[in-house]
Amino acid sequence: MVVKQRRVQQCPHDLQMERTAMTAHQLGRKTTDKICLFIDNNSLSAALAGQKVNFQRLREWLVGHREAVVSRVYCGEISNDDRTSFYHYLKQVGFEVVACRNSRSRSRSASSDCELSRAISCQMAWDICEALSQGWYSSIVIVSGGFEMAEIASHVRERGTEVEIAFPAESCSSTLRSRATLFRPFLTEFTISERTNKEKVLS
Repeated sequence: MVVKQRRVQQCPHDLQMERTAMTAHQLGRKTTDKICLFIDNNSLSAALAGQKVNFQRLREWLVGHREAVVSRVYCGEISNDDRTSFYHYLKQVGFEVVACRNSRSRSRSASSDCELSRAISCQMAWDICEALSQGWYSSIVIVSGGFEMAEIASHVRERGTEVEIAFPAESCSSTLRSRATLFRPFLTEFTISERTNKEKVLS
């Protein structure tokens, strides 16, 4: 399932989020912990210098014994053939896809890449806020290393929900890491060689 990008005018830093003193203990933990998983594929790909990711194994590691109510991968628009193949692969391993478009430019300049990165971060932050407004989760798991996600991580923790950041340690913002309840260094075992195709990963 491909989720269409919502129109987001700005990052939700201005959102008047209800700040509650309730803790996870006061709310009462469920028998099965429920989490939401948000992956910035653009940021992850840049940190891994374009290495392919085994999203099936990555999801299993991030979710563990818990129930992932939301599992989304955010990325830029891809050429039609690649997009169809990549989206199908992600759907097969349990993800929704949010394709974000840089409306200002279709070029591959540094400025264009920066705008796309900001668009993805804003959409992720918006969706995290929306998820929190619809229910209680034990953890919000974010795969991103950008400084711009630090404020939303703080908002999540203020609502009594834990924040897990998973990313290559050397490429992750120190500010973002400091705002997380738990930092999980991305493992190289989740990358696959160029010769390994998606069908082999799924087998």
